[in-house]
Amino acid sequence: MTSIYREQKRYVEAVLRRRGVAAHEREDGGTMNKRLRVNVIQGVMLVATCGCAAELDDKTDDPVFDAEQSWESFRASAYHEPFENGVFSVDGDTLIPDEDDLHRSHDAYMSPAGPTLTAAAASNGQAPQLSEYCGANSQERAIADATAMIIPKGEVIANGDGTYAIARSPFTYLPEDGVAICPDEPYYNHIRSNWGRTAFFVGGDLMVTAPHGPRTTYDPKDYAVVFGLRANGVTPKGTCIQPDLGRVPAANVYFPPSDSYLYHDAGTGSVPNDYLLFKLDRPVPGVTPLPLRRSGSPDVGDPLFAAGHPNRLPLKIGRGGYVRSTGPEGLDVGSLPAFVGNSGSPVFNPLSELVDTIVAGGGSNGLTWTYDPELMCYRTVPYFGNPIINNGSMAVFASHVPIPPTELQLSPTNTIVHTGPVGGPLTSPSTQFSIAPPPTATSTLTFRVSTPILLPPAPAFTVTPAPGEYSLAPGAAPLQFTVNAGPGAVTSCKVVNTSIGVLSLNHPGFSKRVRHRFEIGMSNFTVSPTDDWSVTELGAPYPTRTIEITNPYSEPAPVSVTPQAPWVRVNGAASATLNLAPAGSPGDHATVTLSFDDSATGFPLQSETKSVDVVIATPQHQCSLRQPEVIAVTLTRGIERFVGLNQTTDWLPGPAAGQTFGSPSDIVISIDEAAFNVDDIDVAVSFNDTAGAYMPASQADMFIKFELIAPNGVSSVLWDRNDAPANYLVFDASGSDPNALGFEAFKLDQSTTPPLGPGSLNAFNGLSGNGDWKLRLWTTDTTHRIQPHHVSLRITKKRQADLFAYNYVYDWLPAPNGGATFGAPVELSIDLSADAAFTVNDVNLDLGFYDDGGSGTYLGVQYVDELLKAELIGPDGTAATVWDRNNAPTSYLHSEVIDWFGGTGVSVLKLDDQVTPPLGPNNLAVFNGRAGNGLWRVRLRTADPGHRILWSHAKLSIGR
Repeated sequence: MTSIYREQKRYVEAVLRRRGVAAHEREDGGTMNKRLRVNVIQGVMLVATCGCAAELDDKTDDPVFDAEQSWESFRASAYHEPFENGVFSVDGDTLIPDEDDLHRSHDAYMSPAGPTLTAAAASNGQAPQLSEYCGANSQERAIADATAMIIPKGEVIANGDGTYAIARSPFTYLPEDGVAICPDEPYYNHIRSNWGRTAFFVGGDLMVTAPHGPRTTYDPKDYAVVFGLRANGVTPKGTCIQPDLGRVPAANVYFPPSDSYLYHDAGTGSVPNDYLLFKLDRPVPGVTPLPLRRSGSPDVGDPLFAAGHPNRLPLKIGRGGYVRSTGPEGLDVGSLPAFVGNSGSPVFNPLSELVDTIVAGGGSNGLTWTYDPELMCYRTVPYFGNPIINNGSMAVFASHVPIPPTELQLSPTNTIVHTGPVGGPLTSPSTQFSIAPPPTATSTLTFRVSTPILLPPAPAFTVTPAPGEYSLAPGAAPLQFTVNAGPGAVTSCKVVNTSIGVLSLNHPGFSKRVRHRFEIGMSNFTVSPTDDWSVTELGAPYPTRTIEITNPYSEPAPVSVTPQAPWVRVNGAASATLNLAPAGSPGDHATVTLSFDDSATGFPLQSETKSVDVVIATPQHQCSLRQPEVIAVTLTRGIERFVGLNQTTDWLPGPAAGQTFGSPSDIVISIDEAAFNVDDIDVAVSFNDTAGAYMPASQADMFIKFELIAPNGVSSVLWDRNDAPANYLVFDASGSDPNALGFEAFKLDQSTTPPLGPGSLNAFNGLSGNGDWKLRLWTTDTTHRIQPHHVSLRITKKRQADLFAYNYVYDWLPAPNGGATFGAPVELSIDLSADAAFTVNDVNLDLGFYDDGGSGTYLGVQYVDELLKAELIGPDGTAATVWDRNNAPTSYLHSEVIDWFGGTGVSVLKLDDQVTPPLGPNNLAVFNGRAGNGLWRVRLRTADPGHRILWSHAKLSIGR
């Protein structure tokens, strides 16, 4: 699923899943209820929330959200954890850090306009945005306080008065390419550093950032680390007071020493880790280190925000991010605004209260720049198209980061999920969690354990020992707690998110959280595979795809699989409905097979590409956790890619003394298809460049010569020691061998990257495509460092001009005799024996009848249709009954004038599989792929007893 709409939909669905709501597909843009509204505004999805758990009905008895509720009642209904830096919790789900934010949520919710996007809601799903520190909530400020900017030492100059000046300039252009930004941009003309990225504090004198490469690329000793570059304070007019980059207090500026480079996690293989632990020249006082995720992973849909220096500006809070997916490669982060300068920003999960990853890179995400042609400048707009490029697992990297001595260790950190039917039993009815002092602890740690109050009807949820205040001495054994969970008073399907809070009184600022989710009476299903399916084939037979659908839950799961066009079939039918049994029971999974029906309306024409969505969904929206899975199916007819591998995996022989080239090497591609002619051909040639032992294509280009040879011997020299332009070089992923992936290749296409040798790819157009193709290669290199890996041919099948053939007749169709249904058949032949051999791609049939204009002497086709049976017989004997006394829609009926009978008017029945398909039991597609030259026959019978049907002609239109 690749469109921006799908990314927007995934974003909203992930937020809804986290909040315990199964989103309905709503084309009317209507309100699900007043608690959570999803509006589609100019293609951008916004989630407006009052910070509460949404439900599916439009009415609520929930006192927290009564429309007439006063602030006092609202505050009393929200649960307040009795902590320093207290946290309000609604339904045990959403955390609101302080009373001011809770009050703003109440005022926004009770306003005539309904819920608005407040600071408290920012962490719980909303449109991507950048915000100032002065407008941040307490949790966001704690993250920002530990965040700093990294600036080259040479651009941080001492003023001589206890302050430093940072090399700076107005933000009027994009830092990466110097193009102008629009004057109405929120931070236009704000002063920003000329260079910089982000890092954050993890305790003592330690910092973390994303280095984007080895020490030779980034060495901390060459940079200054500056805290406090943020808008702190508000003017009488209500605007944030920007920091003075010309006078930064020396206490905020740190200079990493020469041995500051401590641990670089660059990952291995396909895991693109980008983490660096480094140290400063002194400890950082008065700042709470940020807690890192050291085990487990967040939930898909969890909200995320980041603090950093986008566009090298003073610190901003990037809101609106969420966890799109998790895996061995780390997090796939959606909709989090990140720009140049954000690299190294901590990405914080406000539900788990942990740094889940750091910004390492990525394309446009959350917000992107778009060009304004009238003002000739760039401005930011919301964008959901790309995730931030994955950084690797934070837990792996965090194992190399010392734990601050006051940070409690909580296990587990994954959400514990309780599933089961209404009334129970539930999975994981009894679980444990432990709290331990860190190995670096030097004094007794005191903390408080608390549980939320769940509003009825609620599941049962108790903790033993009882919540309260506890202490752990250095080196003490972990304290063990047991959580007992049950369905409680829940009487209908429901999702409840809650958590147990563990607040260190020695480490203020962040709580540890044991998250639990109840999924009672909810159904679910999984789909594998979920990736889109793209098929490119010269013609039938077409491949199929098998999809497995599994029920992982204890509730039965009805699932429908529905293609959105008739030419894609499920188990041979237009759709399929599965009734999956509960998990662990026979029938808890099923497979369906997707296939193509080349006789169906809308099937792609020759050399045409069409796409259609296959929707896998459950009809029980209100009790389903699973949003519809949409798989895009794309079919291109008449084009196919063929691949040949260098089976010898040997280098090209170098020339002998006195020779220009070495001996040639051939790579053979065998094509065994139904006869076809080439309309267009593209070539890609990759070269093994493993470990630098061999030359990549970008180096081999000036040493090689290669020639393509068609099955009939026609050849063309496509390359002869040319210097390949950059657009000719690609990392070709078309090889059938996985080892071909990632090897650099030449890509030759006559229209875009034509061969630079003396020959042309056009030399093969019109030739037969069947047989053995060869790519013959030579080299002038004497070092044995050029090893071709694979050759890919992308061949477009030539579509011949449609063949029109007809025969005419002047004959009455005999009436039935002796109680027979039909009269004797009349047959008309159309002889194509003289034509060169060809294969049928498409057949249309016209049947003409003389029409006397309604006098009744002989009937026009508007009367003939329900009295006629028609059969078409191909040269090889294949027959299809295409009409059998059907009532023809008006689109099937046409009037024509025929020249061979004095310009007489006739009425015509037109049959075309794509537009006016036959209504008899067969269709015309049965002839596709069969030989077309020879004798075709059209056989007609009538049930008319009045001897009034006078046949005029039959015409075939055959696509080849």
